[in-house]
Amino acid sequence: YYQSRQKKNTFTKFVTIMVLSILPLAIVKILQSSWLGGHQIHFHEHKLIEFVGFLGISYVTFKSVQLIMEIRDGSIKEIKVGKLMQFISFFPTISSGPIDRYKRFVKDDKKVLSGVEYRELVVKAIHMIMLGFLYKYIIAYLIQTYAVNPLQLNLHGFTHMWLYMYAYSLY
Repeated sequence: YYQSRQKKNTFTKFVTIMVLSILPLAIVKILQSSWLGGHQIHFHEHKLIEFVGFLGISYVTFKSVQLIMEIRDGSIKEIKVGKLMQFISFFPTISSGPIDRYKRFVKDDKKVLSGVEYRELVVKAIHMIMLGFLYKYIIAYLIQTYAVNPLQLNLHGFTHMWLYMYAYSLY
C-alpha cells in the first residue's frame, strides 16, 4: 500500500486494503464462534482455526490497520521491511501492550542508551517481573483459596454471587 499510495491514493484502494487487513481476524473470529458448532472446517484431524488463529492476532490486526492509516495520512514517510516486521512482531507489546506508534518505535530503536539508563531500565523490569510474581502466585492464590473456592460452594443468594463475581474478577 505504501508504494501504490505514492502513485495514486484513492479512497477505494484504501478501503480495499483496510478490509483485506481486517479479513484474517474476521475469519478467525467466525471460525471460533459457536455459529459453526460441530461443523468446524477440519484439515486432517485438526480444526482449520488451529492453523489460522494465534495469540495476538487481534493485536497484529490493530497494528496493521494503524499503520495503513498512518501511511494514508502521510505521517510515515519511509518504511523498511525489516523494521516493519520487527515493529509488528515485537514480543513484549504483543503479549501485554502498550500500543506503540511506528514512528516512535523506530525512534526508540535508534536511540542508544547509556549504561546508567540501561541499568535503571533493567532494575525497573526486574521490579515489574517480581510484582507480577507477587500478583500471580501469592495474591491470586490467596484470593482463590479464601474467597473464590469457598464462595463457589455456596452460591445461594445475591450477596454470595456478587462477592463471588468480585473475587473471581480479582483472581
